[in-house]
Amino acid sequence: MRSSSQSLKEYGRGIIGGLIFSLPIIYTMEMWWAGFTLPPEKLLLNVVVTYLLLLGYNNFCGIHHDHTFWDVCRESVEEIGIAFLVTFLFLWLIGRLDLSMSISEMAGKTIVETMIVAIGISVGTEQLGTGEGMIKAVQRLSIPANHIRTGNLLRCWFYPYVVRSFLSLR
Repeated sequence: MRSSSQSLKEYGRGIIGGLIFSLPIIYTMEMWWAGFTLPPEKLLLNVVVTYLLLLGYNNFCGIHHDHTFWDVCRESVEEIGIAFLVTFLFLWLIGRLDLSMSISEMAGKTIVETMIVAIGISVGTEQLGTGEGMIKAVQRLSIPANHIRTGNLLRCWFYPYVVRSFLSLR
């Protein structure tokens, strides 16, 4: 169980990471248009695909050493929920959401942007954190920890797969 101060630090890292990752995208008009022109089925598909992506990332590079599948699911839902709140607040602050809009337009804009912010929150929590997730991923693949530096997203995702592929060719 994490203390409340650890959780707040983790949430702060995630929110900062989410904004750093998605800020340029939040400001693009194409994303706003996509938000209110996409049909509900495609918005739902966007949420499902993002959730699956978060499950994979959190399982492989998540910040907890001893996690169960349900912990990874909960963490992914938390990230989407935080991203929804951050996105809604941010879009409202920059004037892209207001009460004169229809609910479907507001929801569409928020959902499209939320999925990008959620990915940023997941990546930001790990990359701006302690690096424990990278160490866990290295241990899972039996790669000596001194061969990989923590905090490098490319190596977190790419290097273990390359090593595994290379070793299987021998």
